[in-house]
Amino acid sequence: MYLLLAEHLRVGHVLEVYEPFMGVQTRALFPPLYPSLLAIWSMVGGLSTTSIVIFNTLIDTLAAALIVLLAEALEKRRTGLVAAWIFLIWPSTLLSAPLAQKEGLCTLLVLLLALQWVKYVQASQPGAREAGAIGVSVGLLALTQPGVIPLAALFGMVALGGGAKRLIVLGLVAMPAAIAATMLPWWIRNFAVFSRFVPLTSAGGYGLWIGNNSDANGHWLPPPRSLHGLPEIAFGQAAARLAIVWIQENPIGFVRVTLAKALRGWGIAEFGAERFASSKPMTNALICGTMFAVSQVTHLSLLIAAAFRKSVLRIPGSRVLLLLVLAFLVQTLFFGAFFEFGERHREFATPFLLLLAVWGIIDPITIEGKGIYEPVGA
Repeated sequence: MYLLLAEHLRVGHVLEVYEPFMGVQTRALFPPLYPSLLAIWSMVGGLSTTSIVIFNTLIDTLAAALIVLLAEALEKRRTGLVAAWIFLIWPSTLLSAPLAQKEGLCTLLVLLLALQWVKYVQASQPGAREAGAIGVSVGLLALTQPGVIPLAALFGMVALGGGAKRLIVLGLVAMPAAIAATMLPWWIRNFAVFSRFVPLTSAGGYGLWIGNNSDANGHWLPPPRSLHGLPEIAFGQAAARLAIVWIQENPIGFVRVTLAKALRGWGIAEFGAERFASSKPMTNALICGTMFAVSQVTHLSLLIAAAFRKSVLRIPGSRVLLLLVLAFLVQTLFFGAFFEFGERHREFATPFLLLLAVWGIIDPITIEGKGIYEPVGA
């Protein structure tokens, strides 16, 4: 779909695509930033697999640079370098490079937001400029992955703590203005198309139904035939009503399905391997099986390594990193898992888990004025 959106933007200057399962031409189903950037890139590099790999690798390289800068802000630059290099060769990073999907850009913007919040707190006199920069990043994230917006506020709670005065500056003036300025073109465009205010995308109702029905498993599902052919906005509203009715009639099932989606989304790493297995000429069962095994084992190893880093509590900067990781858990459990929720919807947490897994192993820590190195496995 993102390939089609980018092509339509480049050739016809319209951000719309026919969704065959919905049976309607959609004009705000997908967030606009990634396909817009891909369309600009295609003017130079085209839309071949090689071109997409280069485009996504550039995004991942920028994300790796932000990993280093974030670790440096927390006084652990060498740890950041290790995590950044691991991130660039991580299975989910490599397997998603040939695919036109927005998750890499989302990861980049989440890292940028975390860095901006940390820098804001560390600044001697942070003010409207710094707050406005955060607002722009929030707006860009909303134009990339709207469901992750609560994470920006959670990051703010982690960074600000009890700083009430700073919160007032951020919450009442600079941030909302910057967010509105960033998103204004999208709002104007949507009003011109739909004759109504569409703040994010039209996918919310559909995503709610995908996550809440008798067959829900966290992955995408085709919609009920009764919705086929409805106009885009009406489709989302009708899908949301179906989901709400199902939740009301199945409260226990709703809790069970939500927890199952969260556990599956966090515990399984098969999306990239599945995409390759379903593509051509990737039909070799041994290669596909190896891809899945490597992806799954590395992901579980990362979760275990991050969960059992008890020594991290002794290292400067660890509290902020731990709270940032906790923010991801809150985001996914209380905001993400109610909708369509699979592993790609928690992929933006991978760099932070990598940082936590290697935190303090490389950089020196100071005890009683003496610089020492924490040994591996301490």
